[in-house]
Amino acid sequence: ELLPRFLAITGIEANSIRKAAAEPGFLAGVLQFILAHEPTLLRFAEETGTPPAAIGKALRALPLGNDDHERST
Repeated sequence: ELLPRFLAITGIEANSIRKAAAEPGFLAGVLQFILAHEPTLLRFAEETGTPPAAIGKALRALPLGNDDHERST
């Protein structure tokens, strides 16, 4: 459901997502994507049983992870 939006925002092509996933910073990018859109964050948190604050904490613990993500509407 979110994959087309993720691909559009990141510029990753669907056929190269596996290769991109092996790159440093990919997981941080996924978490930045989740954190940048509150409805996505809240749904992810609910479906995984993860407190929203823990997602930000996980991002900061990753290589290339920080809070400098843009918020989308």
